[in-house]
Amino acid sequence: MTHRPRRLVVVTIVGALLAVAAPARAAGNLRVRTGTSSSLIRVEDRVRFTVTVKNTGSSRIKRVTVRDFVDDDLDVLGVPILDRVASAGLSSMGEKEEIFWSIERLRPQEKVTLSFKAVVVRFGDGRLDNDVVATGSDGSRKEASSAIYLVPKPCFTWRRAAEVT
Repeated sequence: MTHRPRRLVVVTIVGALLAVAAPARAAGNLRVRTGTSSSLIRVEDRVRFTVTVKNTGSSRIKRVTVRDFVDDDLDVLGVPILDRVASAGLSSMGEKEEIFWSIERLRPQEKVTLSFKAVVVRFGDGRLDNDVVATGSDGSRKEASSAIYLVPKPCFTWRRAAEVT
């Protein structure tokens, strides 16, 4: 049998009204970072995206949701589920795909690293943005972003001809 610490409850009596207020729990502190296996890529390259979520606070954060908005110039090759992840999935939202992970809880100072692979399917505007948002059920929220740049394939080749006499 586990014992839970008792909470301080403040009772205020005003006339005939009775108000009970439990102490507010401070929101945890999330830190989110995102990155890629390469910063310069070409069409048809495979790229690994990594997202790291850490609880930098002193209390645990329950039900952390991580949403990664993937540029439409990428084709996601799959979303792995890790031991610390309760669920994961992929959905389309207009021009971007959204990858989401659900983490049951993050203890103080604990971090979880998530990743997925994608292939570049078109050049687009030459820049691929990866935007990530992590939220906890305690109201904590953090955003991160990273970009990779596409190198165009050459459309012609220079050859130097020599004249032999």
